[in-house]
Amino acid sequence: MSSSTLHVVAFDIPCPPDYGGVIEVFFKIKKLHEQGIHIFLHCFYSKRKPDIQLEKYCEKVFYYKRTLSLFKLLRYPYIVASRSSASLLKNISATDAPVLFEGLHTCFFLDHPALRNRKKIVRIHNIEHRYYMELAKATNDLFKRIYYFVEAIMLWRFQKKLKHANLLLCISPSEKNYYSNLFKNTPVIYLPPFAAYERVESVTGEGDYVLYHGNLSVAENERACKYLINHVAHQINMPLVVAGKKPSSSLMLLCQKKNIRLIANPDNEQLKSLVQNAHINIVFSFQATGSKLKLFTALSLGRHCITMSNLIDDKLEKTCVVAQDKQQLAGLINEVSLKPFDQEELNKRKKILSEFFNEQKATLQLIMES
Repeated sequence: MSSSTLHVVAFDIPCPPDYGGVIEVFFKIKKLHEQGIHIFLHCFYSKRKPDIQLEKYCEKVFYYKRTLSLFKLLRYPYIVASRSSASLLKNISATDAPVLFEGLHTCFFLDHPALRNRKKIVRIHNIEHRYYMELAKATNDLFKRIYYFVEAIMLWRFQKKLKHANLLLCISPSEKNYYSNLFKNTPVIYLPPFAAYERVESVTGEGDYVLYHGNLSVAENERACKYLINHVAHQINMPLVVAGKKPSSSLMLLCQKKNIRLIANPDNEQLKSLVQNAHINIVFSFQATGSKLKLFTALSLGRHCITMSNLIDDKLEKTCVVAQDKQQLAGLINEVSLKPFDQEELNKRKKILSEFFNEQKATLQLIMES
């Protein structure tokens, strides 16, 4: 790093680190701080509140309320247009240091002339237009479906701005392949995600339930959850437990009807306990939208993990039981439910994760690339 100072532009306030994207941002900031990097953090927000804890890891924290003008909305995706504060450009320009844009959401000023001579790095959290297209398929709400579809088209058009970055940091190998093919003249590297758990804390033995967890207010997660309840739960020989933020009334009613244990809005400690004590953690989605941080949570804390082939990278396949399609899930759950999670499995997981998912190595790599 030519400078020990770094601007980080976050799409949301990353504290508390209680959902996928902000978990990645928060623990990256924490690790960079531990390595002596002076961080100027710029946070866009709508509902979350400023958090004093961030000041422990940053030289200064700036907050920008998300706003929207009709003019910008006609030209840019909503998630980008609402994060376009002129104050952000002014504050970044005041300190001459590289800029790390967290996600396509924050890239409104990526090609601005004022930043022409600055090193600009973009952390790719998703192939966003594909993600929004899948959200459109997942929702039954007509208004939301139209919004997601239009947003997907706008994001597909907007992603060409990424050619103005000096470096793209992809969160999964599949995204690296996509952007390497799209931008032949822009360096693109894979940088593993930063997560809450730095080492494997799984325990051997057996549990007596299967767990699905996630942010249940996200349409895709609700869709996956309802599929498990309606099509898998009655075929398996262990009870299914569902845990997550903001379940809808229809999901809560379905859980009551199907006799599924629902744990709404668990805190971090409760969720950690649920993941650790489950016999099987299911990481399931209809989307292939990059690395899922809940997969790393399951592997870091849980016993057996069953996931889908569209959600896992080749290097991690040996840590999980992988279903090729959703019809295989029930059979695989019943098969794995008969197997204790033993020391041999735990040692294998530790070895693989230490090679693939090393936050210290990732932090140093980020510093070198900046």
